[in-house]
Amino acid sequence: MHKVEIAIALVRSTVPGSLHWLVKHGQSGRKPGFIIGQRLENESFRDTIKREVAWELGLDRKRDFSVSSMAQI
Repeated sequence: MHKVEIAIALVRSTVPGSLHWLVKHGQSGRKPGFIIGQRLENESFRDTIKREVAWELGLDRKRDFSVSSMAQI
């Protein structure tokens, strides 16, 4: 069986009194979904998330956002 490793970005923004999660519209059917990316060889899940969020949202991964070193939901 082929092993597939995928990272999922749960991008949150806190607004007083509520919590919002960022989703994007998919290419097929315009269904909402999260930013995901396939983990490359010798890449950490954290690096995968940084790469994909920067690419999908057109952001600078060193300046515009941060990624937690631990999963937080």
